[in-house]
Amino acid sequence: TGALGGAGRAVHVDARRGEAALPRRHVRVEIAVGAGHRAVDVAREVRARVGEALVDRPSVAVLVTAVG
Repeated sequence: TGALGGAGRAVHVDARRGEAALPRRHVRVEIAVGAGHRAVDVAREVRARVGEALVDRPSVAVLVTAVG
């Protein structure tokens, strides 16, 4: 999915440098959640799994773009 359900990438990785930047990489994952699942539970699980899967342990945000 893309932001707010539009076309685009579902995973965004930012590695900014500078004073205003995060001290490490940041990953944003956009997902759609099925009606039989609680969006908050799915988002938390995705966030944890992505953070564990990447060696540098980036900060991770999950954006739920659709439920149903």
